[in-house]
Amino acid sequence: MYEFSENLASIVQAARIAHGLTQDELAEHIGVTGKSISNIERGIANPEFESIYLLFRYLGINVNDVFFPEHGDTSNLQEQFHHLIDTCTQDELEMLLSINREILIHTRKKDSVGEVQTV
Repeated sequence: MYEFSENLASIVQAARIAHGLTQDELAEHIGVTGKSISNIERGIANPEFESIYLLFRYLGINVNDVFFPEHGDTSNLQEQFHHLIDTCTQDELEMLLSINREILIHTRKKDSVGEVQTV
């Protein structure tokens, strides 16, 4: 259990810092106390499933990185893109969709049989 707590602690702390949040700000967003976040980040807490779930969702933490660290970095571009999209507002999603459609239109062309190819 010690390895799990230590691994969870370092991943949560790194993700929180990457999001530019204090422990208290993160705690407020997921509905726990700042002390709870502090205890998780020091590896001395035994957080409930709901707290872990909310932390992972809010910070975009890949569960494989915490539960299966021996597999190494499992992140890929699609996972990173999905995490980014999960944090967007409806207006941001509509804007990203519009921009990406235009980018793809201008970077792809159809060949004579109608298959899309990257230029």
